[in-house]
Amino acid sequence: MNFDEYQVLASQTDQQAGMGAVQDHLDLMMVPLLGLAGEAGELLAEHKKWLRDGRSYTLFPERVTEELGDLLWYLSNVATKHGFHLGDVALANHVQVSALGRSLPDANVWSDPARSLTGIELNDYQRTFSRVGPPDRPQESSSGGYRVLVPLFALAGNVGSLLSQYEEWFQFGDQYAAQPERVKDQLGILIRRLSNVASHYDLNLEDVARFNLEKVDRRWGPPSPQRPGYQLFDEDYAENERFPRKMDIFIRPDGHGRTVTTVNGNDFGTPLTDNHYADDGYRFHDVFHLSFASMLGWSPTARALLKRKRKSNPKVDETEDGGRAMVVEEGISAFVFDYAARRNFLDGVKTVDYKLLRSIREWTEHLEVARRIEADWEQAIVTGFKIWREVRGAGEGHIRADLEQGAIWMADTPAGSTRT
Repeated sequence: MNFDEYQVLASQTDQQAGMGAVQDHLDLMMVPLLGLAGEAGELLAEHKKWLRDGRSYTLFPERVTEELGDLLWYLSNVATKHGFHLGDVALANHVQVSALGRSLPDANVWSDPARSLTGIELNDYQRTFSRVGPPDRPQESSSGGYRVLVPLFALAGNVGSLLSQYEEWFQFGDQYAAQPERVKDQLGILIRRLSNVASHYDLNLEDVARFNLEKVDRRWGPPSPQRPGYQLFDEDYAENERFPRKMDIFIRPDGHGRTVTTVNGNDFGTPLTDNHYADDGYRFHDVFHLSFASMLGWSPTARALLKRKRKSNPKVDETEDGGRAMVVEEGISAFVFDYAARRNFLDGVKTVDYKLLRSIREWTEHLEVARRIEADWEQAIVTGFKIWREVRGAGEGHIRADLEQGAIWMADTPAGSTRT
């Protein structure tokens, strides 16, 4: 993969796309700029955790790969918004380093006139610049070595230098004519620093890029029902072990401070209360199980209450539809409810924090729902809370769902209108 191939793919998942004259979309530039600063801090924090926890921090390689990929993504999209080719930026920094008299053993790899200036392979670049760094210190520290701290600190410092270019531009505007070229220089330095950090962690730069593209596709790409090969998890089971493909759902008060839910005319569990000192509406949380079932094709709790457990396959019945999986789902429901309660129950919200989605993915990675992506979970959560708010406000609700379409909606609104 070369830099420009990565840049094109990264730009496709930019939720605030725009390029050209930066003054025409200054507000759109703030997200990737602040993202760069945040990810540099996250990378330092991951190294700190590794120094503190040592080998017990087994997530360290994955987390570092993720943070470096996020840095590359934000860096790429800053370049895109300026109209720079990322490969051109990398090549310009290569020329600068050569002009300083530094020895680059593979310097001729990009000197062929027939080779596209923007077709620099990430691995070629990393192999070249892995040999450009500070001289060895006579003494290594006992906490990870100076050799990795130097590029780490340099990377963070260069992010600060990039922000300083914008600070000057904010102050002086068009009078600061050198701003675009200086930004390009800083981006080139950042690419080199990022490559050096990856080399010190024994990470392949192309692997970092591909990990990032997979992550952002799972986060911002189309939901699973819109992707080729989508299939519900119980597709190959008998009808009595499959979720109903269409559901007509009623949630009503029972006159005793509890709510009752029916699905296709059948009771869905027992009457519910909030189980809380305050009236927080948790008694309507069947909505979330039904939202998971409708939009993810997964809900061990709903499967049990609908009496659709896959008993014909004892291992699946035990692992996917059993008590442990139900506990995981109930834990997710409670955790997400607490998350939403601190954010006005997601009123007016279309996205949720990636760390929440990552936690859910990690909790469910041993289950079939691991095949669903973060975009699916986000839609199930946001849509579930939109319906929940309506039901809570009215004290009752009539809901419909279509599992083959991956949709759930209030019955008095058009099908799919609650999807984000």
